[in-house]
Amino acid sequence: MATISFAKSAAVMNISSSFPQTQSVCIPSSSVSFRKVSNISFTSVYSSFNVNQDRNIAAKEMRCRAKDSLAEQAAEKVDEGVAKATELSDSAKAKATKDIETTNAKSGDMQADAKDMAASMKDNVVEGTEKATESASDLGEKAKKAVLDAGETAKENANTAWEATKDAAESVKDAVVGKE
Repeated sequence: MATISFAKSAAVMNISSSFPQTQSVCIPSSSVSFRKVSNISFTSVYSSFNVNQDRNIAAKEMRCRAKDSLAEQAAEKVDEGVAKATELSDSAKAKATKDIETTNAKSGDMQADAKDMAASMKDNVVEGTEKATESASDLGEKAKKAVLDAGETAKENANTAWEATKDAAESVKDAVVGKE
């Protein structure tokens, strides 16, 4: 009966110093399975009861839980960081792809505009060349006509002068020699 009473009070007070423990592994005392102890000596239990040792064990358990908790939090933060980095990378890749597509589209538009502009300039050059050729031809015709007109006028003037000179020479001859 005393054994049962002591076991109950040991369970209430969480006296674990009389049971074998592994100090190197962090295992909470609630998950440790105990072997059935057949002989308990009250003097050995009483002498091995140490409040500081229980505190140390509880502190170790708390440290282990804290380490596990911190490790889990660190792993979560790393996972969040990796997810965010992946998201940013995907976002940057999508933006770059979109920018490349936009640039290619604008480049195609600019090429089409440049072709249209070159064709327009070619048409303007051809049209200008035709007008210049026409103008030169017209100018040549006008110059030719002017030269011919000038030649005709000069010929007429020469003939008129010749006739006038001839008439003057005859008048002089008539005046000097007399009329015959």
